[in-house]
Amino acid sequence: MTVVSASEVSRNFSAMVDRAGKGERIEIIRNGRLVAALVPIADTGNGKAVKDRLKPLTYPGDEDWYEDIAATRALLTEGGDPWDE
Repeated sequence: MTVVSASEVSRNFSAMVDRAGKGERIEIIRNGRLVAALVPIADTGNGKAVKDRLKPLTYPGDEDWYEDIAATRALLTEGGDPWDE
């Protein structure tokens, strides 16, 4: 993790985004206070991370909720590009 000032991020935005894209978390401070962060985003283009996150969820007492979760999981693909279908 790196901590930088907002003015430094402004001067070097492209480089900061490149660093975050390579897995580095960059926290941004202004007037000595943390105000934002650039964080890497996992490659979730195929929906696997969302599907994995939905798998353990339970919500007792609402039968429609279970059906909604199952329908959402069915829409997600394990691999490949869903737009190629």
